[in-house]
Amino acid sequence: PLDWLSKVDSALDEEFGPVPTTFTVDGTVFTPTSFRDYLGIKPDDYVTVTSYTHHPFYSTFILEVPDNWSNGTFYNLPINELMRCLNHSLEQGYTVEWDADVSNMGFSAGNGLAIVPEKDWKDRSVADRKNAFKTWEPEMPVSQEYRQQMFDSQVTTDDHLMHIVGMLDEAHSGDYYEVKNSWGEISDLKGFVRVSENYMRLNTISFTVHKSALPADIVQRLGIPGPAMRGPVMRSGSTQSTKNLRKQPTDLKVSPARIQPRIEKVQPNAPAEKSDN
Repeated sequence: PLDWLSKVDSALDEEFGPVPTTFTVDGTVFTPTSFRDYLGIKPDDYVTVTSYTHHPFYSTFILEVPDNWSNGTFYNLPINELMRCLNHSLEQGYTVEWDADVSNMGFSAGNGLAIVPEKDWKDRSVADRKNAFKTWEPEMPVSQEYRQQMFDSQVTTDDHLMHIVGMLDEAHSGDYYEVKNSWGEISDLKGFVRVSENYMRLNTISFTVHKSALPADIVQRLGIPGPAMRGPVMRSGSTQSTKNLRKQPTDLKVSPARIQPRIEKVQPNAPAEKSDN
């Protein structure tokens, strides 16, 4: 029916109540539009990058995953270039949105860890699978070809979105990325997950990044127009050392500009009404 949207709205209103016209954040009353202006985030200043060989590199395409129901376009890069975008963003103090597969055995929110061990999961006992998250072991290298194979066979699927907020340097096992999940404060990491570089290479569907965070040569080659303004954006914040959960040869070391996120506050364009509460 032509009036399907109003029927959906009516059903939602009946179940959840009418949509509020105002809401309060830190004692300030906002409308949706005044809160948008207060945050100052410009969606057009962000781009989404991915890496698949069934479309030409350094071009855009509509990624064939169910969650891309709006037919959004993605910039396509070789996997090494994609990882360079991630690392460069974090090094510049920008955090990154991560779309990834988390339905495989290497992702464990309960252990706060995501890995791609060299020894196949199917060749392990139950005890050995559990031990993989407790004691460091070598990881399987991930090539562009293997990444594509896993996507084409639908082993890698479009499961979940999270927030990459930093990078942890570990001398023997390579880089780990600090990722903020949304499943509650589980594990000793309080809801954060340490994701290995190889897991990131294999299971990333895409990154959404601020244009200012991308390497200049990649921006030029992709023909990405410049941002309308620099910030406010989700940025990395102050250094905070974190506990190493696994028994590894050395402690994880945190680079000074690479850890926890914050939202940089800006003054609203128009004064918001103060709550009396």
